[in-house]
Amino acid sequence: MDKYTRAVYSVFQERQYHSTAFRIKTSQDNPNNYLVHHYNQSKEFAWSRHEFRVLADEAEGRYECECKLWEHTGLFCHHVIAVFEHLRLDEIPSKYILQRYTKDAVTNPDFNRRDYRTTTEDGTSIEYIRTILYSEAVKIINKGCSSEAKFQIALSAFRDANSRLDNEDAELENNEDAEMENNEQSSNQDNTTRETGSQNDIPQAENNDPYADIQPPLVAITKGSKTTDAARKNGKCKPPVPARPEPELDE
Repeated sequence: MDKYTRAVYSVFQERQYHSTAFRIKTSQDNPNNYLVHHYNQSKEFAWSRHEFRVLADEAEGRYECECKLWEHTGLFCHHVIAVFEHLRLDEIPSKYILQRYTKDAVTNPDFNRRDYRTTTEDGTSIEYIRTILYSEAVKIINKGCSSEAKFQIALSAFRDANSRLDNEDAELENNEDAEMENNEQSSNQDNTTRETGSQNDIPQAENNDPYADIQPPLVAITKGSKTTDAARKNGKCKPPVPARPEPELDE
């Protein structure tokens, strides 16, 4: 059902909802024929007082109702939809989905007002450009129909213009390809430079002694006894013991 447009799908969804009010009986003459009627056979609605015969042949993919609504509108009636629900069909045969009700109803149009692209790259309206070109083309066609010589001139002009336009398209395509290649090369160079720089930023391991820069702690000079002060002045005092580095623990 994803092929239908939103408007058509909403109609189908509404009919599917109302189809639950119909009852189905299998015909005794043919198992592919079903009799479908509304559960409330009131006199207010003429279509609810009758039984409609629906032909549903799953082997051939054939589904028809004697109300002939699909033949008139191209959309299924309540009776056929009720039979669909009764048979638990996985999908509707594609031959019953008309193209005019699908999202691809317009294929390869010359001009579509609902097209999102309505302007050129410089902002000029495509409809305006098309109108000008049509007008000039009609003038050339009218002049070319007056004689054989003018016909040949007009035909040669159209062919020459068509050839020049093809060459312009090919040149634009080549330029786009070259630009894409340049962008890829520059991107690859940037990636290479980035990788090289990241490798240079990695610090190199040093084999120096990790305790070479460790200095002994400072010793505060206080007013000690005269003997200690005299020994310090004469250089006979023992130097302070340097601090031992902490042992490394194996991880």
